[in-house]
Amino acid sequence: MNDEELPVIDGSLTRESHLILQQFTSHNQISSFTLAIIKFILLLENSCKEDVRVVPTSVRSSIEGIESALYQDELQSLTLTDSEISLLESAAFQFINHTMAGVVSLRSLFPPLDKSAEDLLHALLPITKLVQLNLWEDSAMKSEIQNLLKSEIFKKIKRAVDVWTEDRLAMLDEHVAYSQCQTDPVLPQTSSLADLLQEVCVICTPKPAYQEMFHKVNVNYYKTICLRVDHMLAHKVKELVHEMNYYQKRYQSYQVNIRDSSRISLKLFLAIKNIYSVLKKSIPDREVFKLRMVHFDQWFEESLIFWLETFKSECNMRMEKALEIDKDFVPVTSQVKHSNSSVDVLSSFAKITTEWRDIGVQDADHLLIGAIKISNVICDGTRLYADKIASILECNGYYDGNSTEFDINQQVCITVNNIEYIRRYLSQLAEMLNYEDISRSLTLKYDDDAVGRQSFQMLNRLISTASEDIVLKERNLLQKIVDQMEPNLNKHIKIFSSAASLATTCDQEAILPLIEYLDKNLKTFHLQLCSGSYPKVLSTVWQTLVYRLDMSILYGCKPEYYSCIANHIKTLQTYFAQLGLESDPPLNSINYEKVLEKLARHALPTSELLLQYFTSITENMSIPLGHCGQVALRVGYLTSSPSTISLAVQLLTVCDLPLPVKSTSQLNMVRLQLRLLPMSFCQSQMFQTAPADVDENTNTAEFDLTHHFTDVPKDVISTKGVVLHIMVWQFHKLGWDTFLGEVFINVCGTKEIHRSIDQLPVIMLATKMPIETEQKQSTVFEILFQRRQWDKEAKQHCDIRLKIMKYAKNYTQLTGPDKKRDFLASVAQYVETCFSYL
Repeated sequence: MNDEELPVIDGSLTRESHLILQQFTSHNQISSFTLAIIKFILLLENSCKEDVRVVPTSVRSSIEGIESALYQDELQSLTLTDSEISLLESAAFQFINHTMAGVVSLRSLFPPLDKSAEDLLHALLPITKLVQLNLWEDSAMKSEIQNLLKSEIFKKIKRAVDVWTEDRLAMLDEHVAYSQCQTDPVLPQTSSLADLLQEVCVICTPKPAYQEMFHKVNVNYYKTICLRVDHMLAHKVKELVHEMNYYQKRYQSYQVNIRDSSRISLKLFLAIKNIYSVLKKSIPDREVFKLRMVHFDQWFEESLIFWLETFKSECNMRMEKALEIDKDFVPVTSQVKHSNSSVDVLSSFAKITTEWRDIGVQDADHLLIGAIKISNVICDGTRLYADKIASILECNGYYDGNSTEFDINQQVCITVNNIEYIRRYLSQLAEMLNYEDISRSLTLKYDDDAVGRQSFQMLNRLISTASEDIVLKERNLLQKIVDQMEPNLNKHIKIFSSAASLATTCDQEAILPLIEYLDKNLKTFHLQLCSGSYPKVLSTVWQTLVYRLDMSILYGCKPEYYSCIANHIKTLQTYFAQLGLESDPPLNSINYEKVLEKLARHALPTSELLLQYFTSITENMSIPLGHCGQVALRVGYLTSSPSTISLAVQLLTVCDLPLPVKSTSQLNMVRLQLRLLPMSFCQSQMFQTAPADVDENTNTAEFDLTHHFTDVPKDVISTKGVVLHIMVWQFHKLGWDTFLGEVFINVCGTKEIHRSIDQLPVIMLATKMPIETEQKQSTVFEILFQRRQWDKEAKQHCDIRLKIMKYAKNYTQLTGPDKKRDFLASVAQYVETCFSYL
């Protein structure tokens, strides 16, 4: 018999039956509450019968009747008898079991659908109403009914989760089995499992409305499905991660395999991370340990290294591709631009850092390793990009131009902007990779501040080193560009340099062509370079210009030439300062100061140079290791007139005189030659002593004579550089005398003679042999030597010093008097020596 043909029971009575029932209950003193209970028990019993059909609303109406009777004031003191409770419990259990049997046939509760939840709640509504009756307050029946209801719902939810998960995992295996892909099955399996986890993540995200529906039956739906999903999927995930680790170890020598497998394993990791975060939200904190995925990050420790290597390979691959198709430009301002390749490279860097943050490694050591790897990938990437973008400029023939006028174009500026653009990204790396958090994590893990501090310094050192390398590459590129400007710079420098050498006065307009050329190209740099690169260009151009100016200086010119060149260089310095070059280095660089110092020295008059030359000789008063004896004397002055003095020199002894090299004869007689230098200050006064005998035992010659240099300007005693020059000679009656050394005494600071020169202290100075190489290395002597073609005073000084150097050189080559000498040659040499000071 169909359900439609069964007799229907709705719990209602006809009017006549209702009147009879009222009379019966009134006659037998039966309360309306007892009548409602009996009516409800009969209705529950009939609901469990197969031969009748009870209207669902009738149960709810009967429950409402009981509640109405129960809360009437006159019935508050009534309670159920034991027989009534027994009948009610028996009928209630029969009704619940009968109703739950029908719930099994309802649609699945997973994935959660609003319709399935509504059907379930509608079917369970009579039971929920039954549980909510106040009849069970003092009875264990209510808790038993509630536990039975929750247990049945839990079973149905878990069964639904198991069936759905098993079906999906089976479909995953079937898909891999039927696919004809040549790759290892672990790759498509892992990828499909990651997709499945993403789907489950969406399913397990709580919906407040759905959760509220199950809360009505005291069931935490999402906690139940999350625990069950974790139980069903954790084993499969761990199994595939283990197989993926084995695959990557097996193919670790093949970059393509590692790259593809790392992408898939990272996809799986991120999917597990997402689903774990969703599952954890639906489970109380004290029960999170029940999740089998709680330590999922430990499963991927081996894969972490391969992910980092993949980051590097993908970064380089994307960089190569960006450079191959680099045609378009990205405008920063109306003039400043950089190419798309730099944007693509930085986007690849950003992707790497974003993926690393998404991985969310928790272990401090793994965080440090990952930060080092990622930092190295990005730092090496910036270096590689700078090299490649600079080489592209060279491959395009930018440095091969043969044009007479080299000018800066847009391509150069864009290349420099690209390098500067990626270099600036490095300054953001410490914040993006959370260096400070890593340092704190290491400090907490090892309980040592030094560990965290050293790790932080090491990470920052990676960035600073890379940034310095990029700056160096950028400067090298700029230097190459400026080197192409050198022919034009030399041409313009030669114009004003030649003009200064020929003109008697300095022509300030001679430098204008150079400034116009610089202004034209530096303006291009200023308009088209980013703000960080323009000062570097100015510095590079300025340093190159100073170097070229230094190389273009002509030597041996008159002092006016060097003063004019110095004025031109100062004009250029002012020009670069106005362009924004900082006053501290590089504007006032060491090279610039050296060039000005050189020009200032060359611009000095010859008289001043001679004073500097003799000052440098007299400053070193120490006895040299190879000295040739010592001269003892006194020096003082007497005032002759308000403008002149008489310089008195008392010669006492010459001691410790050595024999000439290779000479076996004794040193019989020596003579001294005195002169005030420079000659322009002292009117070429010279004095020569008579030969004095040398004691054979002590090699000492006694002179004990005083000579006065008269009419000497009084200024010499306050002028640093005026010297008394004493030359020591071995006297030969026949042949030329042998030069034994020289002494320079600074006249500046000489004491005045008040009573007698004998009251002045004795001065003992070691005689020295001038060395030709040391003299020629002297900057002042070199300047004087270069002036000898047009300056008589400089020529005379240089000729005398060169002859004295020659005598000193011959001193070490003499063989002694046993060798026969040409008498005429000896006389000629002697005469030349005597007249060299005339």
